Amino acid sequence: MDINPDTRQAVTLLHALRKGDEQVVAQFRAITTDGWNNILSQLTLTGLAPLFFSRLTSTSFAADVPAPVLQALQEEYFLHAARNMIILNDLCSLLEALRPRGITAVVLKGGCLAGMVYGDIALRPMRDIDILVRKKDLEEAEQVLIGMGYGPAERPPIREQCLRHHHLIPFTRPGGPPIEVHWSLTPAGCCFPMTMEELEEKTTEIRINGSSALMLCPGDLLLHLCLHICTNHRFSMPELRNLCDIVEVLRHYGDGIDWQSLGERARSLGVGKYVYSTLLVAEKLFGAALPSAALAQLDHDDNDTEIAEIIARYLLDNKAIPLPDLFGPMNKNKNLAQTLGTFFRALFPRYVYLSRKYGFAPAAAPSGFPLYLRHWAEAFIRAGYLFAHLLVRSKEARATVNRRRQEIRIDHWLRSGPASRL
Repeated sequence: MDINPDTRQAVTLLHALRKGDEQVVAQFRAITTDGWNNILSQLTLTGLAPLFFSRLTSTSFAADVPAPVLQALQEEYFLHAARNMIILNDLCSLLEALRPRGITAVVLKGGCLAGMVYGDIALRPMRDIDILVRKKDLEEAEQVLIGMGYGPAERPPIREQCLRHHHLIPFTRPGGPPIEVHWSLTPAGCCFPMTMEELEEKTTEIRINGSSALMLCPGDLLLHLCLHICTNHRFSMPELRNLCDIVEVLRHYGDGIDWQSLGERARSLGVGKYVYSTLLVAEKLFGAALPSAALAQLDHDDNDTEIAEIIARYLLDNKAIPLPDLFGPMNKNKNLAQTLGTFFRALFPRYVYLSRKYGFAPAAAPSGFPLYLRHWAEAFIRAGYLFAHLLVRSKEARATVNRRRQEIRIDHWLRSGPASRL
């Protein structure tokens, strides 16, 4: 398979910097300026630039990086530091507004990881705020957010939202980050829901910008991160950053993780294979510090070990040609009627979808027909580009075919267990 060398170099160097492997890092002194620019692009794309900059500047190898690249990395670092400070201030305001109403909220993902686990809020890029509340508190939490100026104010009933998603429709307001209020950590309809009622007993109290907050205990945090990568994002490209979350949780808590308890909970939910393979991917790509007996606590077989190797390669491979948007959904259809229905919806998506796709507010978007023409033209160009490469059997075409085989293998693996109900 043709692995994008820039992605591989970025991940390999980040891993080497973490381990202090000077022999590996020294090999990158031969990288050209263009090579460094390409690596910078990959680090920025995957959200790893601030972490890379922090590790790089703690070594003598920073002098070997072109000054413009180092400056760009530094700008990314300070950009995320400033952005995250604003997001965390908004998070504290939300927690303070919920507390008088008796609503207990657990802070999820970047909100708790940035300061508590990474130790530097700039190192963990954040785009939104995620909290977990009891299902019975969803309606009141919604009213609190609307009272704080978040919208949209007109929203479907809570019960209807819960049937479709494991969190309420995101809350937004000008100048502020989106907020997702979760009632479960896994998608709606999942056969292994992880709700506030199940997790609250083992939460840990922390401080965020001087405010009291709650986060999951180390074992539940690790379990959530693994399942989030598998069941919520199904190993999409941004998961390189989320895999770093796992690495940092393992580094920060070390022996504080109760692996036996984690294994028992994973076994009771039937998700041992997902946790095992995700941890193995984090070890392969970023050198996650896994205790020798840790993986033995998780149910798995040889296929799960093989899948971890496939996933690791899949995450590094972004050289393949993007497939048309409808290819994935059509592949999951079981009969001709479903296939035709998917094809029709792909050709004639809803007008609201097109307006969002091309950056228009629904009220400000041009009439539907020009947007449909643009949508069809893009689909035709993408399909034609792929067909031309397949015709001449280019390297990109072979990479695309191989990547599609990987996707099918990973999807089959995900659906061979509890994730089959997603």
